[in-house]
Amino acid sequence: MNQIFILIMKANIQKQNDFLPTGYRVPDKKDQFMKLSVGENNVRVLSTPIMGYVVFNEDKQPIRRNMEAGDFTNEDLEKLRAKRGEDGKFEGSRHFWLMLVWDYNTNTPKILEVKQVSILKAMYALFNNEKWGDPRSYDININREGTGKTDTKFTVTPEPPSEPAKSIIQTLEQIEKKQLCRLEAIWENEYPFELYNF
Repeated sequence: MNQIFILIMKANIQKQNDFLPTGYRVPDKKDQFMKLSVGENNVRVLSTPIMGYVVFNEDKQPIRRNMEAGDFTNEDLEKLRAKRGEDGKFEGSRHFWLMLVWDYNTNTPKILEVKQVSILKAMYALFNNEKWGDPRSYDININREGTGKTDTKFTVTPEPPSEPAKSIIQTLEQIEKKQLCRLEAIWENEYPFELYNF
């Protein structure tokens, strides 16, 4: 009796191995965003950025507006129930860039939202420097020190210009072919990137 049960279980396990593709994992939409962790965060920018302003409401939900619409006014902040500081004043908005990048730490494409002024200024300076130019032409290392509001510091170091690896180009071709990335979806409070098993 026990031997028959064991044989049935073995047969079922063999069938289950074919049930899901190798390497499959249940997608979590939050995984599509890259978080800048302490230490080195190596990326290759894969798209032009979209730009705008973001505020957080009392429920800590982000509300974004594109650059053409302009920054949030005090009236807007009032209507949106924007988050307030300990002094009772609105925390205000932050300018951001949103772009598709290759995250070398996970070897996957991710959406990177940059709100940190030090990173924005460094990338802007690289773009305007004849030796570097378009950030899609080279890898960038964003180094993070600290985790708190007052002790966090970012430094941006470019690598020499180079062609991206073939695997990155192939993944980008898949993304474009299958139309998996639409950055503008962020204005509709939608996720901008369809997760896909790369």
